[in-house]
Amino acid sequence: MNDILTADLITRCLDRNISGGGSGTSSDEWDRLDPAAVLVPLYQEKGAWRLLLIRRSGQVATHKSQIAFPGGRRDDTDQDDRATALRETREEIGLDPENIRVLGFLSHQATSTTGFLIVPVVGVLSFPFQLAPAPEEVAGVLSVPLDFFLAAEPLVQGDHRRYQYGEDLIWGATAAIIEQLILRLKSGIKSASS
Repeated sequence: MNDILTADLITRCLDRNISGGGSGTSSDEWDRLDPAAVLVPLYQEKGAWRLLLIRRSGQVATHKSQIAFPGGRRDDTDQDDRATALRETREEIGLDPENIRVLGFLSHQATSTTGFLIVPVVGVLSFPFQLAPAPEEVAGVLSVPLDFFLAAEPLVQGDHRRYQYGEDLIWGATAAIIEQLILRLKSGIKSASS
């Protein structure tokens, strides 16, 4: 699938503007949630697409030790959700926004227990890149082949999706965002192949 999947095809699968609705949360409920944004970082290494994730430290206030995307709460100084995702990515893993090309957005995703309304911002990283994880926030960085998610079916437990990648369990909002991305990419790949 890597020969079909290009940055242009990924871009066509994304929203050009921020849209709502991905998590079943109504716009009335959005007002009670804290706005946040994450970067969904993709990059190509040796012709293969990869997805970059972080393992949150045990010192952070929420989502301790979970596999996540770099990102966080929107700051009053952030111009928009794109700025939030890029600022948080720099703070958490030291990646310069100049090395990230934003392609588009996925639908909002709410977190049920911590009260965030997350805007997923999809970007392509210029490879190779240097990372400098902030140890108080990030315990490690995980690079997963995109083909793994394209081939895997998420484990379903009630309304929740989970992916098991080796020893790492990817669940919650992160798994929901990944599933949304993969469904869109599969649809784009199918259209490009026919």
